[in-house]
Amino acid sequence: MTDLPDHVPLALSDDLVAPLYARDPETGARVADDDLDALASALRHAHGQAEQVLALSKALRADPTKSPSVVALTLREKGLQAGEQAAQSLDRARNCLAATLARLSEQTAAPLLARDAGSMMLEGEIRSALARMSPKDRTAAIGQAFEDGEDSVIGAVLRGPALLSGLGPDQRQMLQDRYRRERHPQEADRIFRLTKALDGLERGAAALLGFTEAIVTAPRALHAEQAAERTEQALAGFN
Repeated sequence: MTDLPDHVPLALSDDLVAPLYARDPETGARVADDDLDALASALRHAHGQAEQVLALSKALRADPTKSPSVVALTLREKGLQAGEQAAQSLDRARNCLAATLARLSEQTAAPLLARDAGSMMLEGEIRSALARMSPKDRTAAIGQAFEDGEDSVIGAVLRGPALLSGLGPDQRQMLQDRYRRERHPQEADRIFRLTKALDGLERGAAALLGFTEAIVTAPRALHAEQAAERTEQALAGFN
């Protein structure tokens, strides 16, 4: 059965999470982060499940009383179980990360808007005025608003569709990134780190899927399962 993996994918190592924690600027100590803790725990669980499958594979192949078909069928069954449990752990961590990123992104997307009719009307007028400007004047006006802390202008740009202010989507995204870095630096840093964590989780999930598929879809495992099903059907005819 040389078609089976012989090691756990490196992408399932929780060592990849350690560099993503924030550090206390004075002591250098790692700052607690529940989302990264959950990710590290999920990766450890997935890694452990994969290790169990590998250990079972070695034990079965070393057992002279087990035929190749039995080995393949047993590994397929246990591989499916382990892969499902590991995937569930990674899914829970993914949901936590995604929810935190969505919350932080929303909280730091733009200055707070006064919900009165006058303020909302003013925002529309600001966007219209910016849209009528030349690109050079518009860039200068928005840049000055950042320098002066004019939240009415910044909020109008960041809350409305880019087109209404005469901007392209990339320009608006750059302005939002700037706002987040300048006004919410800690949250911006956490968004950056959690985004990298989410990317790492996706790589781990893909590695887990490949690992599991290599075991459960191995030709010998599939043939053994089909043979077992035929045997059960044949035996059912005696009832």
